[in-house]
Amino acid sequence: MIAFLASRAGSPVSREALAELLWSDGDPDHSRNSLRKCVQELRRFAFGDTPLLRIDPDAIRVNASALSPDSKMEIEADRLPTLDHYRMAIVEGGGVLLGDLTNTSEGFDAWREAEERRRSANLVTAALKAAEGKLEGATATEIGEIRDLVDRLEVIESLDERVARLGMRVDAALGDHSLLVRRFNRLERALWDELSVDPSNTTKLLLNELLDQTCEHRTSSARAAPDDGATTADRDVKETKPASAPWFANWKLAATGVGVIALAIAALPALYPGSFQARAASSVISVMPARSSTDPALSKLWSDRLASDLVDFDAPGLANLRIRSAGNSPERAADGFVLLVDAKAHAGSARETEPFALSLVSPHGDIVWSQAFPASQAGPDMFRKRLAVITAKALICARKASSEDAPRNAIASYVEVCSEPGGAASWRKVMLLRAIVREAPSFHRAKAELALEEAMLAQQQIIEANEKIDVKTLHDAASAHVAAAQAGDAGPGAIFLAKAILLHLDAPKDLVGEEALLRQGVDADPGYAPLRAEYSRFLWSVGRVRGAVDAAREARDLDQFAPSLQGNLAFLLIHAGRTDEALAVLNHAESIWPDAPSVTDARVSYDLRYGDAAKVLPILSDGTSWKRAMRAYVLARSAPTSENIDRAVKLLDEQYRLMPFTAWNYIQVLGQFGRSDEAFDLIDHTDVRDISIDTTIYFRRFMKPLQRDPRFLKLAARSGLLAYWQESGQWPDFCFEADLPYDCRQRETET
Repeated sequence: MIAFLASRAGSPVSREALAELLWSDGDPDHSRNSLRKCVQELRRFAFGDTPLLRIDPDAIRVNASALSPDSKMEIEADRLPTLDHYRMAIVEGGGVLLGDLTNTSEGFDAWREAEERRRSANLVTAALKAAEGKLEGATATEIGEIRDLVDRLEVIESLDERVARLGMRVDAALGDHSLLVRRFNRLERALWDELSVDPSNTTKLLLNELLDQTCEHRTSSARAAPDDGATTADRDVKETKPASAPWFANWKLAATGVGVIALAIAALPALYPGSFQARAASSVISVMPARSSTDPALSKLWSDRLASDLVDFDAPGLANLRIRSAGNSPERAADGFVLLVDAKAHAGSARETEPFALSLVSPHGDIVWSQAFPASQAGPDMFRKRLAVITAKALICARKASSEDAPRNAIASYVEVCSEPGGAASWRKVMLLRAIVREAPSFHRAKAELALEEAMLAQQQIIEANEKIDVKTLHDAASAHVAAAQAGDAGPGAIFLAKAILLHLDAPKDLVGEEALLRQGVDADPGYAPLRAEYSRFLWSVGRVRGAVDAAREARDLDQFAPSLQGNLAFLLIHAGRTDEALAVLNHAESIWPDAPSVTDARVSYDLRYGDAAKVLPILSDGTSWKRAMRAYVLARSAPTSENIDRAVKLLDEQYRLMPFTAWNYIQVLGQFGRSDEAFDLIDHTDVRDISIDTTIYFRRFMKPLQRDPRFLKLAARSGLLAYWQESGQWPDFCFEADLPYDCRQRETET
């Protein structure tokens, strides 16, 4: 609690937010009691005469003046008083506040990870800024202090070219040109060994500029200097590398070349207007084996295969990417993202594929995504497909971030969130996106996706009747982020989707308004697949099942790399009664994303409602009241005797009386077993919100007996469906069935 409050020193935090963050695994009463005891313990502590905490009825805050100097410096790492303080912060690595606070709760762990990344990035950036500010006009002693700081930064950020460039300028200021070149060599070796790339042209041009400032240096002798910390073997490896660095070898002649290069670079934006700024970051992907691979030949084979498979994808998200197999040539990998492939030979069976590791490296040299693939029994063809699909999703996410020129410290976090296979919202995603938005306020796409995640999470908590989550706070945060994203004019699909979800939370019966927002979003951002998936769910919820299936297919086709869209289509086909199509989609999705929640949920739903009872009974055997009821249901479905059905209905009735929000499940079971009178009686006596949470259940195939009963329109009237059908003129599919025993339009007047 101290760590979280201190990071917001002086700002109040609500008791509900603290309880949810720190004790999210317990029920609300337990969380509040734990918070109360914790506050009582902390009341006893003070720094000097100042209480540590200021406690208000609804909120708690840390008194900034009560924090120790070390804690203050860790929090304010971007404005430390001296270079020595930065040096000590780097040596100690922070940790005064966060320490080893792991496995606390899901919410706190996600916040801590994001906070540690934020502080580390801030510390490096602020230390560089402070050192650069001191460099101009500094004395020799002060320059020596700056070099000490840069050397420490280089230890922890050996691949950061900003650190190397500042170090080179410091070395030049001290007149130590041999050290300047050795520093460049260390950077070059680190980048090549770790990422198989060369330093950027910016760094190379700076090196040449610094060498050009004097006429006292010969590069060849400097590169051969034996005191650079490299072993003989290191230097031997260096000599065998396809070298690009010796471009400045005859530095006097190269000075003329620098002018030509500078003119060429300056001319590029004119030759390619509007595209040069993000070209390297977004349009070129070079696929190559990792330099450190234990089996270079195998890694080369798979990097060529992967590049070929990515090129063959006919997917909108990859349309503007230039993907190529770059072999082992660093020169060809220096103009965009680099995808490194590390395949390892093993002693498995002939059918078993090799274990893999992939890394995506940005043009800045940062690893923005990595994924390990253990040895697979799926067979080489299916493994190859899975490898390409998962990689393609990461490339699309990296391209999204680079297209908006997102800060480099935000790209990796964004790719992590964007490429996750799960479709459901989570606190972890919300916390990561909040950290990204805090660090990159101009990254408007992230704001739009944060608003969407918050809206989805609020909706999810209502459906699950989770009273531990403050839904209003989530709703208000989503609304604020929608407004901020709209001001930045980015991510229109996510913005419209978030607005539609928020409208559904505020006015669940305003179905015409909800559809209008979804249609506007599709028109504004026709390539945004999640919006079409939500429109599919909407059509299903109002009984337009055929249109829902078509929209779900369109969403899946727009983004072949999202398992949630595959799971959504399979789920809809299952409940529309198109079982063969559903199983084909589901089997394909399981072969690529066997553990994705949306895919496993679709499989469980199929097994539970229609599939082999023997498969699903084992997961319903732990004795909870819900699982006992569902176990009885599965047994009744597989052996529909009167005794089995009566037992299932009895247990589900008990479950409903304990938890009224489970009415939707009880109603569909009654419908499936032909107990229409009991179903309509239950509907009449259930709160309208509980029967309106998810109206898609009323249009599943086993609800036909209820749909064929004229009383169904009374249910439709209570849940807002009838008003939508009347106002929009879009009637549900079942109203057009030839053998329906009543006329929907005639009956609606009576209703």
